[in-house]
Amino acid sequence: LLGWPGVKSVYTRVGKTQGGGQDIPEDVVGVIQYEFVDWRQRKSANQILDDLRGVMAGIPGVDVEVRVPEAGPPTGKPIQIRLSAADPAGLDDKAG
Repeated sequence: LLGWPGVKSVYTRVGKTQGGGQDIPEDVVGVIQYEFVDWRQRKSANQILDDLRGVMAGIPGVDVEVRVPEAGPPTGKPIQIRLSAADPAGLDDKAG
């Protein structure tokens, strides 16, 4: 997705995902989220998603699902923060 026309940034997660109000099935092994460039400088979101579905359909052994976030009130917490460090000993103090 990096360099794909209309995509501004990409965020990936690998492994089991829980929480955050996300309804992600147990068999999902990774999630790729992306941000589009300004709508005035790209194709429509539906066209970009259709293009992605077409290209990713040919990846052998991989089931790719392109989804659009559901509209409506959020079901997760309003703000989520994850702290990490090479030495996590002092993280509790920094979080407080």
